[in-house]
Amino acid sequence: PFPKKVPTIPDGKTAPEADMRKAHEEMQSYVNSGQGFISCVDQLVAQHPDKVTVAKFLQLTSVQDAVVSNMQILAARFNEQLHVYKARTGGAPAPAAPAAKPAGK
Repeated sequence: PFPKKVPTIPDGKTAPEADMRKAHEEMQSYVNSGQGFISCVDQLVAQHPDKVTVAKFLQLTSVQDAVVSNMQILAARFNEQLHVYKARTGGAPAPAAPAAKPAGK
């Protein structure tokens, strides 16, 4: 399925540690879901090349690219707020959001 639950990115200036940790977990889940979607599309195309027209392939590739771009944008936003949070608290509540891989890689 298409990744639907977009994580909420807390404001690093005011968010408590629990919110930062929750956002990190949601980011991981979102990225995993997005990567699963991309892999599923790749697998379907590979299994049924005779049923995928050039137009359909280009459409699927466009959707995959949009998923990757969205994951990258959200990860960058989270990492920015995590940096703000760490600067405010001097702590390290959670690792940075996982990096999204380009489609087909």
